Amino acid sequence: MDIRNSVVIITGASSGLGEATARLFTAQGAKVALVSRSAESISRLASELPGSLAVPTDMRDANAIASMVADVYAHYKRIDVLINNAGQGMVSPLEHTDIGLYRQLVDLNPFGPLLAMQAVIPI
Repeated sequence: MDIRNSVVIITGASSGLGEATARLFTAQGAKVALVSRSAESISRLASELPGSLAVPTDMRDANAIASMVADVYAHYKRIDVLINNAGQGMVSPLEHTDIGLYRQLVDLNPFGPLLAMQAVIPI
C-alpha cells in the first residue's frame, strides 16, 4: 500500500505502538498528526518526524476531539487515515474498583474512538 503524502491521525502517539506507528508511517512518506494528552511527548516526537503535527488532545473529551480533527484538517486540508490507538487499562479487585476511574476508561476506550470516527468520517 502506498501511503506517501497520506494524512494520518494517530491517537495515543506519545509512546509504545502509537509512537512506533508514527515513525513507520513517516518513514513511508505519510504526514502524521500526533495525538496524545502528553503535549511534551508529542512535541518532542514531532520535532523528529518531518511533516508531522503535534495536537495535544484528551480523547475522553468530545469537544477536544472535534477540535483536534478540525485542527488537523485546517493544517493539512484533508484526512486520509485515522488510527485509534489511545487507550488505558486498569487492574483492580472488583470490590475496590474506583467508579470515577472506571468511567474515565469507558470515556476513553470505547467512546474516544467512536467520537473520533464521527468527527473524521464527514470530512
